[in-house]
Amino acid sequence: MDVRARFDLVGFDPRGVGLSAPVVCTTDADKDRTFALDQTPDTRAEINDLIEADLAAGNLDVFFGFIKNPEREALARKLDEQAQQRAQGERGAADRLAWTKAQTVNRIEAYRTYLAEQPGGAWRGDAERELRKLEGFRDAWTPLAQSRNIPKLQDFAEQANGTEYGALAATRSAELSAMERRDWATAQDRRRLAEYEQFLVTWPEGTRADTARQRIAELKLIQDEWQKLKAASDEAKLDAFVAKHGWSEFGAAATDQLVALRRERAAPDKGTVRTLTFDEVVKLIEGRGLKIERTGETLRFATTMMPPAATWAIANSMS
Repeated sequence: MDVRARFDLVGFDPRGVGLSAPVVCTTDADKDRTFALDQTPDTRAEINDLIEADLAAGNLDVFFGFIKNPEREALARKLDEQAQQRAQGERGAADRLAWTKAQTVNRIEAYRTYLAEQPGGAWRGDAERELRKLEGFRDAWTPLAQSRNIPKLQDFAEQANGTEYGALAATRSAELSAMERRDWATAQDRRRLAEYEQFLVTWPEGTRADTARQRIAELKLIQDEWQKLKAASDEAKLDAFVAKHGWSEFGAAATDQLVALRRERAAPDKGTVRTLTFDEVVKLIEGRGLKIERTGETLRFATTMMPPAATWAIANSMS
């Protein structure tokens, strides 16, 4: 049907007239919920609660009025900034904690973990430097791990002090030093050229290697001197050699040769030795002191009446 045929005026139905769809107003529960909230919110949480309540109650005019309010917008921005600052603070605290942990452990794996977990961390540069330093210590330690160069190990332990590699070097250095001291004491006690040479073979880079080389050079000079002297029978030269080098193995050899020469010189002339009869012995010792020494099948004795250069013997077969 033509609308104009029935109506003189066509317009909008004012709210509240029963001829249009009824208005759905806010329920009492929605009103209670809205009024229970802070109508002047100061935090982002209060703002969000108020907006949700208005939307739930259908108060779109309140909602849009609220979000267009410049003061409220400034407050919202401020609250957002504060929330971001708090988040940054929390991230900063986590970053600091992770860095402190990496420093405390002070190992390659710890710094790698920090860099992986905190890619934008405040200590990223420091972590990268420490990582490079530790990787350098690791590479330097690899050949030293089996080395017997005690001075190098000691220097490295000092340079890498406070790291796992410095501790490893210090431990190995201490163990090797104890072994070297033991071997050096043995060489010093025996004082033989071969002992010092063996020490140098075992500890070519030890703390006493230079001293061992000096002792070897000294003993070789003494050895050369002894080689020239040992074929001679000059007691005076042997005496001088022993007085100067008696502490060495060659001095000991010279002493043995000197004693042998003196014994040979003190031995009696075979032409002055004769065997006495029993009667001669009795007559000789009657009323005199006698000292007898048994040697094999012969009794040797001496008295104050015997010539100094003579040695007398009595056969055991005498009766």
